[in-house]
Amino acid sequence: MALGRRTQNRTVAGLSPFPPFVLFDDIQDVNNLPQVKSVFARVVVKFPRRRNSQHYILQDITGSKIEAISNGNNVQRFDALLTQGCTYTLYRVAFCLNREELQFRNIGHGLELGLITHTIVDPFTKPIQFPPFPKYLMPFHEVYQQPHKTFVDVIGIVLHLEPLKHIGGRPYREAVLMDSRWDLIIVGVWTDLLQRNALRWSLARVDKNIIIGTLLRCNHKHRCLETSDHSTIHFNPDHHTKYRLKTIRRSLIDNPRSRFIDKFLENRRAHLATVTSD
Repeated sequence: MALGRRTQNRTVAGLSPFPPFVLFDDIQDVNNLPQVKSVFARVVVKFPRRRNSQHYILQDITGSKIEAISNGNNVQRFDALLTQGCTYTLYRVAFCLNREELQFRNIGHGLELGLITHTIVDPFTKPIQFPPFPKYLMPFHEVYQQPHKTFVDVIGIVLHLEPLKHIGGRPYREAVLMDSRWDLIIVGVWTDLLQRNALRWSLARVDKNIIIGTLLRCNHKHRCLETSDHSTIHFNPDHHTKYRLKTIRRSLIDNPRSRFIDKFLENRRAHLATVTSD
């Protein structure tokens, strides 16, 4: 018995009823995969089609993210159905083990979503507000363990701004951030997010403001994170992890620990001196 056509080009036969709805973090049993479920999700990033696949970064109603992938004959269908920035009800998506050891993945996660032949896409009509920030913000010591060019979301205190540079004709400036473990990291900020927030960056340095950076790209060669076309920067965000940093921020205002920062920058510059330019 065939299900009726819900929307154009989305007829599915012999698969009823719809599987239960889950959050991305609900799937914990990796020994029982793949699992076909239904989800509510926002398309945070829609990457360009590449050969016979297309990748997406989705976010659920808790702010958790996962990478979704369409392959083969499904690529064109989902390319037409899914728009970056829009929210959907997805029926029959397949939770699978992440295959990053075999093929590059854009974000780190133990699982990934398969957009398969039986997946149905409907508009999201529930009166539920999606969170403005990611649920999980990565500690800096974990960032350094991520594969080159993967995207991460972080939160930190702005301790220092390096002088403005122009690389390839584009404005570029690096900020030093500290997380709740007192670890430091460099975030390189490119043109748009730099110029649009010029005053905010200056105040952030003076006031030791807290920022969230989303979809920052790991650059192992230069030992830093860099903003991308998909990145956002949020100044003094209302995020539950922010409160862990408030005590550290007050301590840094009373005692700037400039020697600690200077030593970190000295080591970074020594590393850059050994790296050939791209």
